[in-house]
Amino acid sequence: MNKNIPTRFKNLLKDCSPTVKEYMEAVFDGLIEDYGKIDPSYYSSLQLLRDNYEIYNTCYKDIKANGAIEIDSQGRRCKNKNFTAMWESQRNIMALTKAFCFTPAMKTRMKAISKGQTEKSPLDDFLNSDD
Repeated sequence: MNKNIPTRFKNLLKDCSPTVKEYMEAVFDGLIEDYGKIDPSYYSSLQLLRDNYEIYNTCYKDIKANGAIEIDSQGRRCKNKNFTAMWESQRNIMALTKAFCFTPAMKTRMKAISKGQTEKSPLDDFLNSDD
């Protein structure tokens, strides 16, 4: 990880699980590599990314530990309540990673735009197809 981490970014890493901290450090390195700095306006989005990844990991661990089915207060079997939060956090993570161009498809598109290419490549069409 880059040694010149701004204090504001270090504050994002406080109270993170080791998995989330490691991911956020990689995010920092990617932002520095792509943009040379972290714009101050990114910090609220980075905090959302951090929080949603923390929620995702917490829910995932609970589902692995306690199973996909739980018993509700009436004694009925039902889906583990953490699935809903995990899926919602996953949707949020995907939206945020796309916004920061962290997905392979978005990185390819950004490289094409920076080179002046305006048409989508066949690979972009394939990667972005809904089929």
